[in-house]
Amino acid sequence: MLGLLGALASVATVSGFNSLLLGFSSLYFWPTVLAFTLFIIAVILQVFLIKGLGKLTIIAFVTSAAPLALFWNRIYPQISMVLIAGAALFFIFLFFAMKRGHSVAENSIKLKFFDIAKSFVPKVATGFLLLACILLYLNYFEWGNFTPAMGRKIVTGIILSAEPVVKVIVPSVSLGVTIRQLLENIAADQLKNTKLEVPGVSGGPETSFQSLPKLDQKNLIGQATNQLLGVFESRFGVVNPDEKLTDFAYDLISKYANTSLGSSPWILPLAAVLLFFTAMKGILALFYWLFTLLAYLVFKLLVLLGFAYFNLETRSREFILL
Repeated sequence: MLGLLGALASVATVSGFNSLLLGFSSLYFWPTVLAFTLFIIAVILQVFLIKGLGKLTIIAFVTSAAPLALFWNRIYPQISMVLIAGAALFFIFLFFAMKRGHSVAENSIKLKFFDIAKSFVPKVATGFLLLACILLYLNYFEWGNFTPAMGRKIVTGIILSAEPVVKVIVPSVSLGVTIRQLLENIAADQLKNTKLEVPGVSGGPETSFQSLPKLDQKNLIGQATNQLLGVFESRFGVVNPDEKLTDFAYDLISKYANTSLGSSPWILPLAAVLLFFTAMKGILALFYWLFTLLAYLVFKLLVLLGFAYFNLETRSREFILL
C-alpha cells in the first residue's frame, strides 16, 4: 500500500507539474503541491516501515518509472533518451536516499524520527527536481511547447513577484503599468521631498514640492519624466512609452536571446534549467521540516492505531580480540 501510494503520488506530481509547464496556470499549482507533499510523506514512511532493502529498491524503481506512462508517445515508437535519463536520475537519487535512511535507521540505538528523515529527504527532493528540470527542458526547448504568450506570462509573473521588494526602495512604484507611468511614479517619488524655487520667482525662497499648486507639480513631473525617458531610450533604444513594462521586458529578453545567444543556443536552456533548479532547491529547503512533521504525525497515528509499534532488540555479534 505504501509503495502504491508513493507511485501514485509521484505520477500525480509529475502530471501536475507538466500541466503547469504547458499552461502556466495557477489552477494546477496547489494540486501539484499537495501531490508532492504526499509523495515525500510516502517515501519517509516507506523508509521507516519497510524493512527489506530489496523491497525498497523495487518501490524506488516503480515510483521513478511510473511517471513515464504519462509520456508514452515520447517513448514509443521513438525513444526520448533525455526523458529516460531523467527517470534514471530520479531512480538513482531515490534509491540512494532510501538506502541512506534505511541504513541510519538500522544502525540507530534509538529511532529519532526527525534526525533520520533529515539524512535522506533532501536527496529525495533533489532526485525529483532533476526529473522536473528534464521535463522543463524537453517541453520548452525540444518538444516545442513554449509559446510567446506563455513567455509573457512567465516574465509578468517574475516581474510582479519582485514588486514588494521594489516598493521598499521606491514605495510609489508599481511594475504592472506602462513605461510612462513607471517613470512618472519614479519622478514623483524623487520630487516630493525636493526643495524647489517658486515658479516665476527668480532667486526667491525655496519651497517644498508638496506646497506647489497641482498644475505646477504636474508640469515638473512631466519634465522629469521626459528626462528619465531620454535616459531610458539612450540605454534601450527607442521605446513606446505607452507599452506595458512587462511586455517591454519580454520583448527585450526575447531580442537579447535571439541576437546574443544565436551562436550559442545551448546557453539559454542551460541557464533556464540551472535557474529553475537553484530556485526550487532553495524553496524546498525551507519546507523539509514541514514534510517531516506531517509524516511524523501520520506515523504516530499508525502507532496509535496499532498498525506499528516500538520494540527493543538485543543484538550480539562475533568480533576478534587481540
